[in-house]
Amino acid sequence: MINLKPVTGYPNKVVLIDQTLLPLEQKNLEITSLDTMCDAIKRLVVRGAPAIGIAAA
Repeated sequence: MINLKPVTGYPNKVVLIDQTLLPLEQKNLEITSLDTMCDAIKRLVVRGAPAIGIAAA
Protein backbone atom coordinates (compact mmCIF):
# COMPACT_ATOMS: atom_id res chain seq x y z
CA MET A 1 0.00 0.00 0.00
CA ILE A 2 1.32 3.43 -0.96
CA ASN A 3 1.24 6.19 1.65
CA LEU A 4 -0.29 9.23 -0.08
CA LYS A 5 -0.75 12.64 1.50
CA PRO A 6 -3.84 14.26 0.00
CA VAL A 7 -2.78 17.69 1.32
CA THR A 8 0.78 19.01 1.76
CA GLY A 9 1.44 22.52 3.02
CA TYR A 10 4.35 24.80 2.13
CA PRO A 11 4.97 28.45 3.07
CA ASN A 12 3.45 29.92 -0.12
CA LYS A 13 1.35 27.09 -1.51
CA VAL A 14 -0.62 23.95 -0.78
CA VAL A 15 -0.25 20.85 -2.94
CA LEU A 16 -3.30 18.60 -3.36
CA ILE A 17 -3.61 15.20 -4.97
CA ASP A 18 -6.42 15.48 -7.52
CA GLN A 19 -8.65 12.76 -6.11
CA THR A 20 -11.01 12.92 -9.09
CA LEU A 21 -8.36 11.08 -11.13
CA LEU A 22 -7.62 8.28 -8.64
CA PRO A 23 -6.99 5.33 -8.93
CA LEU A 24 -6.04 5.51 -12.61
CA GLU A 25 -3.79 8.56 -12.45
CA GLN A 26 -2.04 10.67 -9.82
CA LYS A 27 -1.76 14.39 -10.49
CA ASN A 28 -0.72 17.06 -8.00
CA LEU A 29 -2.28 20.52 -8.06
CA GLU A 30 -0.49 23.55 -6.62
CA ILE A 31 -2.89 25.91 -4.87
CA THR A 32 -1.67 29.47 -4.31
CA SER A 33 -4.89 31.41 -3.66
CA LEU A 34 -8.07 31.16 -1.63
CA ASP A 35 -10.23 31.25 -4.77
CA THR A 36 -8.34 28.31 -6.27
CA MET A 37 -8.69 26.32 -3.03
CA CYS A 38 -12.45 26.99 -2.88
CA ASP A 39 -12.78 25.84 -6.49
CA ALA A 40 -10.78 22.67 -5.77
CA ILE A 41 -13.02 21.83 -2.80
CA LYS A 42 -16.18 22.46 -4.86
CA ARG A 43 -14.89 20.22 -7.68
CA LEU A 44 -14.10 17.47 -5.10
CA VAL A 45 -10.40 17.51 -5.93
CA VAL A 46 -9.93 16.93 -2.22
CA ARG A 47 -12.42 14.59 -0.54
CA GLY A 48 -13.30 13.50 2.96
CA ALA A 49 -14.00 15.66 5.97
CA PRO A 50 -10.49 15.49 7.50
CA ALA A 51 -8.73 16.32 4.21
CA ILE A 52 -11.19 19.13 3.40
CA GLY A 53 -10.71 20.56 6.89
CA ILE A 54 -6.93 20.56 6.52
CA ALA A 55 -7.13 22.05 3.03
CA ALA A 56 -9.53 24.77 4.14
CA ALA A 57 -7.36 25.72 7.12
